[in-house]
Amino acid sequence: MRSEATQATKLVPTWDECEILLFVWCRTFCCSVCDVKVEWHSHTNGLKNIVSLQHNDDGTMSFICLGCNAAHGPSKLGDDYLKIPIDKKYCYKCNRILYGENFHKDATNRDGLDSKCKKCKSSYDKKRHRGILGE
Repeated sequence: MRSEATQATKLVPTWDECEILLFVWCRTFCCSVCDVKVEWHSHTNGLKNIVSLQHNDDGTMSFICLGCNAAHGPSKLGDDYLKIPIDKKYCYKCNRILYGENFHKDATNRDGLDSKCKKCKSSYDKKRHRGILGE
């Protein structure tokens, strides 16, 4: 975790700062974004449940699950991605935050919803069917 942050030229907390973060976080062992139980090394629950250090835009740091940390990276929302209400979801194609009912179900995603909204998915499927994908 520390070496990856250093390579990405992010602030690397001292071990003392990590201990303080851990003291606060260890009360729950849950991601502060999605509330999933997080582990240091997960061999049973998959990589998304591994703890990850989140560097917030305001300069603070916190521990969240790797799934939440990785999901907000490609979005154009930055840390605001982590503040999306539980009943809404971000569509990475149209960059909008929509209610969950605007997404098809997808059991392969942790939240059970597709990553594209229904409108973007329909457009994508039509282009794919015609063989003219521009992605």
